[in-house]
Amino acid sequence: MVERIAIAMALEEMPEVADMVMGEAELKKGGRTRAVVLSGDGMGLFFEGGELRSALLPGAWLSSPPSAILDKAPWEIKNKLHDLLIESGFQERSQRVISRVLTEADTLTRVVFKRLFRWRHVIATSAYTWATGMSAYLDSKRSSMQRAAKLKSSRQLAIVSDYHSAVNAMRSMLSLASTSTDAPWLSEISTFPNLATWTPSSSMTRERLMLPAIQGAVAATWFSIEAVDLYQRRMDVALTQLSVLDAALGLTAFAVRFPDRANEILERAINSLNRLGHISDSLAFSESIRRSMESAVNAPMQCVEFIASWQDGVDGGHPASPVSRESEIAARFVKILSREHLDSALLVNGYFLAIIGIRIFSADDPWMFYPEPNALRLPRDFASERQALLRSGDGSIKVSFEDGATRH
Repeated sequence: MVERIAIAMALEEMPEVADMVMGEAELKKGGRTRAVVLSGDGMGLFFEGGELRSALLPGAWLSSPPSAILDKAPWEIKNKLHDLLIESGFQERSQRVISRVLTEADTLTRVVFKRLFRWRHVIATSAYTWATGMSAYLDSKRSSMQRAAKLKSSRQLAIVSDYHSAVNAMRSMLSLASTSTDAPWLSEISTFPNLATWTPSSSMTRERLMLPAIQGAVAATWFSIEAVDLYQRRMDVALTQLSVLDAALGLTAFAVRFPDRANEILERAINSLNRLGHISDSLAFSESIRRSMESAVNAPMQCVEFIASWQDGVDGGHPASPVSRESEIAARFVKILSREHLDSALLVNGYFLAIIGIRIFSADDPWMFYPEPNALRLPRDFASERQALLRSGDGSIKVSFEDGATRH
């Protein structure tokens, strides 16, 4: 990841680097541009409208120089590029960016994420490998981390802080990897058989934090529409309420992004919810899921108003301007969720807030999950951070008709 981002930085800032490694290309969608393929998987960089972008370029026709396919470039070109990246500071700058994503992801701003998003194709496989590895690591260490978080010791603060750094890095890496448009491995994963307990967002939902859960579900819609079947299968065979919530989040995100399939997706989900008798408290729980999904899919403006009203109750009234109301509500939502570390299973007036919240985010604008650069950095709330770690991995969500507005 570090070297590929360093190359992207150098191409943007030093024309001589572009002259060294880029060739003329005729892209699949038509038109000619300058491009370089970085590896055998076809991931590359090209200029469009004066801006450097990344894409899968296996169908591009690349002319001279031969270094335009970097894997096949002469050793003297590779060595010259390597030395230039180090001497000009691009390697160090890239290392700082990656280190920030991996160890200080809670400080990422929209500007930083948006820049990484333009280069996502060339780091997608590495980002996905890192994120899935970290998810497996957290699962293996969860019990010991939770025990340490319960004890007042010198390690308590560090354990809680490291946990949240890992989760924030995971959501960023998964978002960058999942949104790698046209990457064949994404479509292939979504059609693997026997994936009854896995979805593209399950690792995020498992952490019981609302912002990562919503971001994971929205990012999953880039996997291709075939991934709907993964989420439907997960709902059909779910053994825990959290599995059902993960499926509901994913199916809602797909229904919102693909409105021509929304009725079909919603109908299948509701039929499945009606068969959840094997899960305890299933009637009240499934009713809350159903109501939330129907609202998110069929009543977008009511969802926006619902969230705005909830925010006013949490944060005090801050009316948004009519022109940018929805984007301001989304920014405020991110701020509150980041500060409060709210449970992805939180119910408000009988609705799952995470499902309703999908409505105010767009899969095409994943940087909306991050604050503006001028936003004040929030003070640490250790109590809510600790509570989030302690509830992570818990698959139980208890809902009753008598107290449907409260998470137990």
